[in-house]
Amino acid sequence: QGYIYAISRDGVTGTEKKSETRGLDEVVANVKRFGGAPILLGFGISSPEDVEAAIDAGAAGAITGSAVTKIIDRHVSRETTTGAVDEDQAPGHIDDMDALAAELSDFVRGMKAATRKAAQ
Repeated sequence: QGYIYAISRDGVTGTEKKSETRGLDEVVANVKRFGGAPILLGFGISSPEDVEAAIDAGAAGAITGSAVTKIIDRHVSRETTTGAVDEDQAPGHIDDMDALAAELSDFVRGMKAATRKAAQ
């Protein structure tokens, strides 16, 4: 069936700009009127409140990629002795897999709860 990826703001994903839902209800109504795929809102989705706002505005769900990437990155140590010019390009390893798994689980649990809450 697929989905339509609606962006919640201009700019680049992963930046600190928050999502917006202004006008999303009109977009969703037009897409539904013409039988389009469900709309998922992305860009700036990093909290349960962002998910609730997206669904309240008519989106079928939300996509959060950069927030997950940031959680993973907090648990990675980079080897800067390899001569890499940019530390982000240096090889890395996860310091504490259990801590990473716990933080990701908490994040996903909160986002899923917000999805259920907003859908009621």
